[in-house]
Amino acid sequence: MKFFTILGVAAAFVVICAPETLAAPAATCTTVASKAKITEKVLAQLNPKYDCKKIKVGDKLCIQAVGSKAPSSVQSSAAPKCFSWHTISSGESCWSISKDAGITQDNLVKYNPGLNCSTIQPGQKICTAISSAAPSKASTGPTTTPTAFHCTSYYSVKKNDTCWSIWTAFGQTEDKFMANNPGIQCKGLQLGQQVCVATAAGPAPSSASKSSSGATPTPTGKWGCTKLHAIGKDETCWAISQAAKLTLDTFLSYNPGLDCRFLNAGVNVCIAQGAGGSPPPPIPIYTCTKKGTFAITFDDGPYNFTDALLDYLDTQSLKVTFFINGKNFGNIYDYAKTLKKAFDRGHQIAHHTWSHANISTLNEAALRSEITQLEVALRKIIGCIPTYFRPPFGAYNADNLRVLGAMGYKVVVWDVDSEDWLVENLKKEQTNYQNAIKGTTPADSGHISLQHDPHKITSQQLAPWAVDYVKKLGYKVTTVGDCLGDSDPKNWYRP
Repeated sequence: MKFFTILGVAAAFVVICAPETLAAPAATCTTVASKAKITEKVLAQLNPKYDCKKIKVGDKLCIQAVGSKAPSSVQSSAAPKCFSWHTISSGESCWSISKDAGITQDNLVKYNPGLNCSTIQPGQKICTAISSAAPSKASTGPTTTPTAFHCTSYYSVKKNDTCWSIWTAFGQTEDKFMANNPGIQCKGLQLGQQVCVATAAGPAPSSASKSSSGATPTPTGKWGCTKLHAIGKDETCWAISQAAKLTLDTFLSYNPGLDCRFLNAGVNVCIAQGAGGSPPPPIPIYTCTKKGTFAITFDDGPYNFTDALLDYLDTQSLKVTFFINGKNFGNIYDYAKTLKKAFDRGHQIAHHTWSHANISTLNEAALRSEITQLEVALRKIIGCIPTYFRPPFGAYNADNLRVLGAMGYKVVVWDVDSEDWLVENLKKEQTNYQNAIKGTTPADSGHISLQHDPHKITSQQLAPWAVDYVKKLGYKVTTVGDCLGDSDPKNWYRP
């Protein structure tokens, strides 16, 4: 059944709704929103008069706008109006559209009540900018130029900060804070990141201008990295920071996630930050940041032995990470049910290129082709694409990292290599494991190990042994995301 609902004078839209009938006695607005893959804000917008505190079995809630039209006489003069529309192209997602528009994905959904990011289609038009004072085409009077604002005060993100804690500390509303920091990713705040916490009306002062007191105006523009350094052979973090005239702590704050034990010649690191800078390229991740965690990972599947491995992991109540190829041992479409099974059971699915190509030998066009070809397949099979990527052979260069960063990926390698792909000998593989973590304990370390589920010995013998071995040492077996402090599976994927 379909029904009409009005989203209120402020939104001024009539939508045709796809309803959700509450069946479970324990249902809440939170569980309904989660099931419908929308935010609670969107659920509230679609059901403006519904009181979630009085939710009960049998109620019907609107969970998706499947068609819309502007009403003829309901529009309020104060209603937000869209003044920038975007026509969706093939391969685009809500994440890529919001990033290009310089807004958050939450705001994109807010501008388009009922938008379902998992079902967007090429040719569909969505709003990417609204204004409560957008000029009317019917107006014959002069057009008022919106007031310009510039940032007058920046705040440097500290450990455990969230967008909420920052805007609360500075007495701002969420909308004001987000407007002052277009494009900010609240789930990905980084130590040392600069955010705007105060603005003033008028254009930003020029770099040559001075205030009446003669003080230099605060720099404006997006804060980011303004100078990169290519790591030299045998360089250390300390040597790089000293040459850049930085403390080691400052250098590390400019490069979140950098592990000084794994510096690779030619990779770029940030050695200066300022207004007008860019986000630094992703830092390859070699080991878990949460002490006591052990991410057991499997590459190159899915294949013939993956199904049985998933069943074993179920018996142990464990979640791991699978780095997926499109065409390697098998074709991903031939193993779509296996991949969907892994995804549905809560394992982390990550990107490993389409054909297991050595990306350090590829130009940008070829690398993007390897990435997007697998993204298309993953969207078809599991409905989303990962945010984590592993380069085949652990090989990459500085330009690869630049492209992967621009495409929204975190780059993950490993610090424990079973070499199962090479030796095909269980005893040698077990020895490689033991040697790799010798001298470490759960109290002072975490690890990411490399296995390959298309190998029979790995799926049937090494995996059970490894699980038992690291658990007896006191480690928690988990996913890469969780071992890096990114425990919410929503952050592992994007539409």
